[in-house]
Amino acid sequence: MLSSVASGCWKTVCTRGSTPALLCGRSASPLDVTMRTFLFFLVGFLLLAACLILGRLFSAHYPSATYAATVAFISLWLVISAFNLWVGVSKAGYTLGDELPIFLLIFAVPAAVAITLKWRFL
Repeated sequence: MLSSVASGCWKTVCTRGSTPALLCGRSASPLDVTMRTFLFFLVGFLLLAACLILGRLFSAHYPSATYAATVAFISLWLVISAFNLWVGVSKAGYTLGDELPIFLLIFAVPAAVAITLKWRFL
């Protein structure tokens, strides 16, 4: 792997096989984007599980604890997803049009699962 500075950004030449690839800024691989989205889903569902477990633990003394846990999760997840949107636009070099569908997907799927779990099971 070779690195050099050109036009104000680091360019890394990766030699995989016989084809070199130039990278500058964001990742060139769709696998990286897919894996990052999967990791955000994983973190979202783990955070949802933690909030719902806390809601169930406190529900004996505070009847609306599961509702409060669901609202707390959705609020916290909105902040985390918005931060990811900001990082993608300001730091990674994506446009708002590129990042907005990813933001909506990352926020909406765990939030919809949280609302569905609260509505059907808790």
